[in-house]
Amino acid sequence: MSKEGDSKDLELRKLHWKDEVWFCFGVLNVIFSTWLLTAFPFKYWIWHCVKNTILIFTNFFEKKKTKTHYFLLDFCYLANYLSVVYFIICVLKANEISVLNPFGPTIFRVLFAWVNGPLVCSIAAFRNSLVFHSGDHMTILAVHVGPALAVYGMRS
Repeated sequence: MSKEGDSKDLELRKLHWKDEVWFCFGVLNVIFSTWLLTAFPFKYWIWHCVKNTILIFTNFFEKKKTKTHYFLLDFCYLANYLSVVYFIICVLKANEISVLNPFGPTIFRVLFAWVNGPLVCSIAAFRNSLVFHSGDHMTILAVHVGPALAVYGMRS
């Protein structure tokens, strides 16, 4: 065999450490999210806020390197920002929602329509897939599925 063939085989056998970390995170995420949604659906929003905030910030810094960070102003990400803001403000400050009092149910209805309508339908339309070793795929899938699961948990 040639040296070129050996080096290609060696490259194929090596997994980058980031891929291994993403793979572990992806598998643990699926297991933990499934358990949390079945055991405590009304508390899933906490996991959604923490996980998606970390993933979106990580995605921002990765996209900033290639100057494609303006894609984070897309509708999917805006729906995620709205969901995180809604859950943090309205749930943690449930007794003090005087600022959002007239719009509390309206914001929830808008959020519910956004995340269970175009956001969930875009999973099939854009062929989002669960690729455990790809941080980009895991982030995109969490951005599209996470808010719908969190809103489902809030309604349970």
